[in-house]
Amino acid sequence: MLLNAGACQLLDQRDNVGFSPLAYATHAKCLEAVRLLVEADCALHVRGSFSLAGDFRVAFTSDILFEATQRSSFEIVKYLVEALSDRRKRLATIALQHLPCKARQFLDLSGDTVLDADALLVAELLAKHDVAVPSSLHVPDDWKTIYHLLVNFLTRIDQSITLKGCAELFYNAGFRDVHRVDDRNKSLLMMNILTYLDTSSPKEVAQFYLWLISKGLRLDHKSLRLTELGEQVPHLPAALHVSRALIGCIGRHQVEASDRLSETPWPERLEDEEVCILLRMLVDETVTDDCICACSLHGCSALTEILKTTGSWVHWLESHYPGVDRGAARHILNYLIRWLDRAKTDTWEGFTTDVIRFMTFQRLLLTHTCCTWTEGYIFGDFVIFNDEDRDNIREEESEDLTQLESLMEEFEEAFNELKLPLPEFLEQYWEPTMAEVMQPGEVDEDSAAKIAELGVVLQPIQTPNRGPTLPTIRRFRPRGTKDLSSSSGSVQTPTTSGHKHRRRNSC
Repeated sequence: MLLNAGACQLLDQRDNVGFSPLAYATHAKCLEAVRLLVEADCALHVRGSFSLAGDFRVAFTSDILFEATQRSSFEIVKYLVEALSDRRKRLATIALQHLPCKARQFLDLSGDTVLDADALLVAELLAKHDVAVPSSLHVPDDWKTIYHLLVNFLTRIDQSITLKGCAELFYNAGFRDVHRVDDRNKSLLMMNILTYLDTSSPKEVAQFYLWLISKGLRLDHKSLRLTELGEQVPHLPAALHVSRALIGCIGRHQVEASDRLSETPWPERLEDEEVCILLRMLVDETVTDDCICACSLHGCSALTEILKTTGSWVHWLESHYPGVDRGAARHILNYLIRWLDRAKTDTWEGFTTDVIRFMTFQRLLLTHTCCTWTEGYIFGDFVIFNDEDRDNIREEESEDLTQLESLMEEFEEAFNELKLPLPEFLEQYWEPTMAEVMQPGEVDEDSAAKIAELGVVLQPIQTPNRGPTLPTIRRFRPRGTKDLSSSSGSVQTPTTSGHKHRRRNSC
């Protein structure tokens, strides 16, 4: 009735909060009202500001389609995707009719696919050539592709709306720019999906990534970073982004079940078929980033990122749930290693060494100098560690780094001689060895005073409770350090009185 009465000029009018009539129709899940407004050519992208408190106002670009994925129904999302597809075709037609051949020679306006990654460029070219474009065809200034709307994919009222489901809707509607990369060569696999806020299950997240991979996106595809000289160099493979997002999602589900931590709900997340498939692909992906850190000999791989992200969740659980037994929380990492050991293929010969090295690095409380994750509400990314800070840390921890290499020499020889599966080796040899290494020594008062003058506070270090029934194997030192004067078969067991103190930021 309002439209028939001439209210078309109010189609995009927003209220004090910033919502348009289409936004309200979408939130109300009223498909008929949505259809009437869209057919009247209302805007799908609303640009403006809204008030958070008092006079404080925030500029924003609200996308009705994104809002629909959060608060509306699957039917309305599908309708809006088709409506956007139709409008992009109209925009392409205007460009074909009015832009000179030279201006559109690098644009695909054939109509075989829907204008998406180049939509903003087309809109800018039309404006540059003074071609009038209806406001309903407006393209937001920050538009990349329709798939980038999923960066903000958080809570959903309609649980039938999933990441993969949305992606398939986009693709089937003609939006085919899944292979396009940004100015830093980042693919859609590198989108910062906020899995720590999203209600998507690990299975749904894995399904989305597998869908992208099925379209030809590669886990070994590398983004670029700028050096201090302004040069672009290969930086970080997509596999690290996927690993962080997937394990982060699994960790969030574990946090939700933290009151039942001892019941081990976490491993169940690894039994979903899609999660298994994706994790196997990640474990076998050996391409690394360009960081320099002693936690790995070759830069961080997807496996390293899986272990780091899992360790971060374990640390979070231990710090936020002090009543939870440390061993109960640590079962998360132990189970993951068992699972990864079963899932790996023969393509990664260094799997065992990589896991043992990472675990030893962590237990020695060494400082990571890997690429660090910078968190943002919408965009987050891995940033290369500062060279000067890295060199200072490695110099300060040089003795412990030497100890790391010595232990790795021992562990590699022991693993080859004992021929135990990796999980059993970690439990029966590595764990008791590290408990011995980390046994704190005594510090006299004079030494403690001198250390305090340097600003270092000595604190007792807790070692994991391995339980009274843990089987152990006696240590031996590699390469001829056995006590030959001992009786046959006996082994010299060294002790350590090293002092462990502060560490900056073990992941």
